[in-house]
Amino acid sequence: MKKLCLLFSIIFMLNLAGCGASDLVDQISGGKESHEIRQTEPADPQPTEATESTATEPTQSQEAVGLLTTDYYTLTIPESWVGKCVCDVHGRDDGSYSMSVHETNAYLESGTGTLFTIMMLPESEDYSGYPSYELLGPLDTPHGTFNLIALFPTDVQFAEAHAQEYLEMNESVQDVLASLTPVAVPQGGIPEATKPADKTPEATTPKATTPKDAIADETVPATTAPDAKKPVENVPETTAPETTAPPETEVEHSNLYISGVSVEDVILWFNEVVLDSEFSYGGNSSLVQKWTGSIRYSIEGEATEEDLKVLKNFASWLNGVHGFPGIRQAGEGESANMLIRFGDAQMIVDFLGSDYTNVDGGVRYWYSSNAIYEAKVAYKTDISQNTRNSVILEEIYNGLGLVQDTSLRSDSIIWQGYSTPQSLTQVDKLLLKLLYHPDLKCGMNAQECEAVIRSLYY
Repeated sequence: MKKLCLLFSIIFMLNLAGCGASDLVDQISGGKESHEIRQTEPADPQPTEATESTATEPTQSQEAVGLLTTDYYTLTIPESWVGKCVCDVHGRDDGSYSMSVHETNAYLESGTGTLFTIMMLPESEDYSGYPSYELLGPLDTPHGTFNLIALFPTDVQFAEAHAQEYLEMNESVQDVLASLTPVAVPQGGIPEATKPADKTPEATTPKATTPKDAIADETVPATTAPDAKKPVENVPETTAPETTAPPETEVEHSNLYISGVSVEDVILWFNEVVLDSEFSYGGNSSLVQKWTGSIRYSIEGEATEEDLKVLKNFASWLNGVHGFPGIRQAGEGESANMLIRFGDAQMIVDFLGSDYTNVDGGVRYWYSSNAIYEAKVAYKTDISQNTRNSVILEEIYNGLGLVQDTSLRSDSIIWQGYSTPQSLTQVDKLLLKLLYHPDLKCGMNAQECEAVIRSLYY
C-alpha cells in the first residue's frame, strides 16, 4: 500500500503537530489495535520521555472554514477541534483510500488517539467482520462504487494525561460523520479544480546548431531544398553501421531483497517497529531487544483447534529463520518462558494488568541487558476465528521484539488500525529476519542497525 501524502486538502486549520537506570525491564503490548508500554518491575516506575513521532502537515486554504475535503467527500469539523486533530490517509491499489482522524497529543506521543477511520470498500468486500463500524452509504467514483464504512477503535486510545481532550472530541464524532457530503467527480477523473495545471510546453521547432567540430570562423551553409528546375543528381544512399546496445548489467541482490522495496524504506520500517515504543517507563526503547535463548511456550485456556494450528505453523516458520534461537511447546514437567492464555476480557486484565482493558489480546515481556527472557501472551475468546488468527500472529510477533505497531504499512500484521490479516506480509517477515540475523546484536542503536541492514539488504 502506498501512502498518499496529501491526496486531500485540509480547509480547516488542523495542527499536527528510545539500558536505562534499571537493567530489568518489562514490555507490554495490547491489540488488536495494540498499545505498548515499557515499565520497570517492581511497580511505581518513573516514566521516561516518549519519543515523539512526526506527521505530515496538511495543506491549508483560506477559502473556507470548517471543512475537511477529500477528492470524493467533505466533512464538517466542529470549531472545538481546532488545533486538536491530525489526519492520516493511506491509499489502495483500486483507487480508494482510508482516512483516520486522531486527537493530536495522543497521536504525536504514542500513535494512538484514533477517533474514527473512514474506509472506502468495494461493494463486493464484506465488512461485517469489523467489531465496531457504521455503514455511511455508497459512493460513486471514477474507479467504481464503494461502500463508505466508519470504523471505531475497540481499545483504549489515550493515556491518562489526554483522556479529557479525547473524550470531549469523541462526543462530536457522530456529528462529524453525519456531515459527510459526496463531491461530484466527473468520470474522467478528479474535479478539475483540484487538478494541477498543465505545464507541458508548447511544441517548438528546434533551431539549427553548428557542429561542434566546425572551425570558428567558417560559415556553415544552410541546408536548402533542391531547385525544381535543375536535375537532381542520384546520390548513393549511405547506411549507418548498425550499433548493438551493450547488454544490461544485471544488478545482484542479496537473498533478503524484495523487488521494489528500497533499503531506505526497510531502515525506516525497522526503526519504527523495533526502535520505537508507544510508551516508555524505564529501559531504553531506542535499542534492540530480542530473544537470545530458546522459547518454550505453554498453553492454557479455551484454545480452538484452529488457534493451535496457527501457533504451530508460525512456530514452524520461525524455526527456519536464520539466527532465531528456536521456539517449541514446553514438555511435561519443563518450565515455560512464554505463557500463553486464552479466556475472557477479565482473564486478560488479571493476567497482564489493568493496561489491557477492552483489548482482543496483548503481550508483556521482560528483558535484561536487552535480551528478552520471559513473556506473557493473552487472547480473548469471544471474537471471530478470523480475528483470533490475526491477533495470535500479531501478539507473538510483537513479543519477539518488534513491539511497535506500524502506521506506515496498512497491510501489516501489526497495522495500528483495525484489520484482520491472516498471515505476515513479505515485509513483516523481512523485518523479523533482520532483527534475528546474527550480525544484529541486542543493545544496538539506530545508527548501528542501519549499518548492518545496509550490509544485508541490497
